[in-house]
Amino acid sequence: MTMTLHTASGIRSQFPCLADLVYLNTGTVGPLPTTVIEAATSALRTDLERGRSSGRRFQGIARNRTRARELCAALVGVEPAAVTLTSGTTEGVMIALRTVGWTSGAELLVSDAEHPAVTAALRGLCERHGIVLRSFPTTGSDEQVLAAVREALGPRTAAVLVSHVLFADGRPLPVAGICAAAAGVGAVSVVDGAQAVGAIQVDVPATGADFYAFPGQKWLLSIEGTGALVSRTAVSGLDPAPVPGAAVAALIAALEFRDGIDSEPELVALAARRNAELRAVLESTPGVRILSPASATTLTSFVVEGTASSEVVAALGAARIGTRVIPENDAIRISAGFWTDTHDIDRFAAGLAGLAGSGRSTDPQPAAACPINPPVAEGPAERQR
Repeated sequence: MTMTLHTASGIRSQFPCLADLVYLNTGTVGPLPTTVIEAATSALRTDLERGRSSGRRFQGIARNRTRARELCAALVGVEPAAVTLTSGTTEGVMIALRTVGWTSGAELLVSDAEHPAVTAALRGLCERHGIVLRSFPTTGSDEQVLAAVREALGPRTAAVLVSHVLFADGRPLPVAGICAAAAGVGAVSVVDGAQAVGAIQVDVPATGADFYAFPGQKWLLSIEGTGALVSRTAVSGLDPAPVPGAAVAALIAALEFRDGIDSEPELVALAARRNAELRAVLESTPGVRILSPASATTLTSFVVEGTASSEVVAALGAARIGTRVIPENDAIRISAGFWTDTHDIDRFAAGLAGLAGSGRSTDPQPAAACPINPPVAEGPAERQR
């Protein structure tokens, strides 16, 4: 049965974890709808019971990959032929960068706020090819960011990598202007859309990006190990190792689940309203300082004055409110989706008010104390976004 935004209880019933959990950590991984798990499980069970060697099985997987590319393409405004299925954003970014004809001394320009998983992978790429890694600041207005990009570009710039939405504070960057500036010096532009696709309306052609990578496990509600890379022009040899059939089935189910609820503009508009309501809670809570700009999308970072962020996250987790710490700005990050309801927001407000006025110690406490908000892995390449 097709659901609508007018049947909120019907939507939430598809997410078993929402029965008692306030889910405010989709910026890391989204809540899983039942239909997604059923699709992946069905694919695996078929393999278990019928084997994995028949021609019919491989034909079915090929059809599913075609369907997944069609759904991803429709989501971001491109043709299916422009879509390559990947295991996630970082793989997509690295596939794109491997298409560049690197020479020793060539420059790769990135923002100073890219995700550690990507920057760790970039270091290996730079070491192998003798690439000079340069960065531009993301502080200030969009005009100031664009000015910094233009100043950093030069005749040796071979590629530019930038996030559409910054993972630490949810700020959207002027990617169309950045990609245009890159094109002006003949550089390849690669956009990391990890915190954009499914969270805000994305029209990839309008960005002017040569490549645009995004994941399935965050705002699109698929399982981990799914994602896509969009290329502006046909490039041979892009295909990575094939995404497993069960993962493709999960991605299809997730995208069809979203389509069955409402149009993409309506879904992202509802998510934006819920995040505005969360921001209003932060603004009205004494002792809370918001780090995200007013232009932030579905991610908001903040601190509670006098209390370690890890302690706030752990205490909220103990109350079944899922958030996370962002080490890069030592802040708590929250993110809501179209499934978030007013009861969730009320519970978050009550939990935060108790912490902000509690006078807790400032000694950091490990987030591992709360199973809802697990600690961040130490290695940057292993970091969840």
